[in-house]
Amino acid sequence: MARPSAATCTTPDAPASTPWRLVTTPLFTYCVPAAWQSSDGRTWRLGGAVLGWCTSATLTQCPDVTYEVTMEVNVVTPGQLPGPPQATQFGTGCSGQRSADSVGGVWAQLGDWRCQGHHVTEARWVSFALMFVGETDDAATAQLELQIYRTVRFTTAVGH
Repeated sequence: MARPSAATCTTPDAPASTPWRLVTTPLFTYCVPAAWQSSDGRTWRLGGAVLGWCTSATLTQCPDVTYEVTMEVNVVTPGQLPGPPQATQFGTGCSGQRSADSVGGVWAQLGDWRCQGHHVTEARWVSFALMFVGETDDAATAQLELQIYRTVRFTTAVGH
């Protein structure tokens, strides 16, 4: 995926009619559709959907989604993120997929778990101890959350 444009923050996969905004943190930048709302620049909401990010140092600030329950029962080693959820933790009839992809020139694990129409999405960059997680009840918004994760671009090299 191409680097988001700082001027327009568009992504190649998004419809041209969808305005996006650039969000800048000390470690990375990312884009969200302009319709998504945030009170802190870390957690974003649109209707019943929510997504947000945290680092190993800010796990308590991860968005309040179903996935957070999984994070609370995992042992967290300093500098590392907790392990990913297993589809069975979401109940019978759940399924999911995870893939590795280069996002912003850094390998990331992307995942989407579905259980009775409910979606939990994630992206994690182990080399930066960064995780995005989202939750929604519709498949199209789950795909949009994954698209948002693919806009992440780091402002520093790994280990600096």
